[in-house]
Amino acid sequence: MTATEPNLRKIVRLTARDGAAAAMREALIDLQRDTVTEPGCVEFEFLQSLTRADAFVLIEDFASAAALATHMEAPHTK
Repeated sequence: MTATEPNLRKIVRLTARDGAAAAMREALIDLQRDTVTEPGCVEFEFLQSLTRADAFVLIEDFASAAALATHMEAPHTK
């Protein structure tokens, strides 16, 4: 039996520049739409603070380091 590589889970806090919260939300919606279809993407969600419109949390879970590396090189990620 071989050991399997554990998922790579990242939780990222993001803060939009002044006046850019709506644009960041739209960009994250687009990023989420494209990322969830990637092979190896287990979860990709974002949350926006109810009390600070400029504050976001991004939750990323990929099946392997290779899947995360592929994601980071995708055109929609760059």
